[in-house]
Amino acid sequence: MRNIYIFNMTSRSIHYGIGTYIRQLIRSARYARLKVHYVLISDEIKEFEVREKDGVYHLNIPLTPSHLPNYLVKTEESVAYLLREYIVDDENNIFHFNIMRQETLIGRMKKQYRGTFILTVHYTEWSFELLGDRKKLRQILNKRDDQQTFRDSYVLTSFFRDKKVLNEHADRVIAIARHSYDDIIGIYGTNPEKVTLINNALPDKQIRSKTERTTFSVQNSSGRKRRCFRRPIGRSKRYRYFGPGFPDVVGTVSEFPSDHCRRRRLSDAVFSCF
Repeated sequence: MRNIYIFNMTSRSIHYGIGTYIRQLIRSARYARLKVHYVLISDEIKEFEVREKDGVYHLNIPLTPSHLPNYLVKTEESVAYLLREYIVDDENNIFHFNIMRQETLIGRMKKQYRGTFILTVHYTEWSFELLGDRKKLRQILNKRDDQQTFRDSYVLTSFFRDKKVLNEHADRVIAIARHSYDDIIGIYGTNPEKVTLINNALPDKQIRSKTERTTFSVQNSSGRKRRCFRRPIGRSKRYRYFGPGFPDVVGTVSEFPSDHCRRRRLSDAVFSCF
């Protein structure tokens, strides 16, 4: 059985939660018959702990807050060495990261362990800082060093750190939205062949009953068919679509694959391709 090591970090300084995604990812990995190890680094954890729950091995690592320079870098280097005792050395291992700012950890793990390194891009710090203004980002990228403000320096540092993770450390990259997919390829210059778009999902319970939805199939470029759904929005003639394979269509809500379809797609598009 292949091993997958899923990494997550939570702290008071990280305001973007990905708990729902992690739960879906764990279910997807188990669906793909992988042995799941969940590595959580958090300032809410008091001491290092290893435990098994519902077939998933949890490795909980404390993150001690500090104002010392580069303390996160030193912490991530220590984590990579700490895990040596718990990681089976196997070229078939999958290491799945979810936070790009962990460049030190990802880079160190890449040097120490064999396997395939996957990164899901949930957000970018430059987008938070600039409110998603791509034009402003390009202006900052084109500034001379003597023209840069403190804010510009912060944006540039995070941008080139993320670019290194995407282009040097990650073997496969998952984008969770079309605009993110376009930015990863268009702005960061990542090879399109290693980027996969898997949209965020709605839970199955959001599709309330069979009487409210229309079932149909969609065929992708490889000829595979998927069962998907559409449901009317209020009294309008617009529909909300559930299932993979839909481009964004003017006049309809953006693509939201159902939780079940997404678990299948995560398994098919990511875990089963190595």
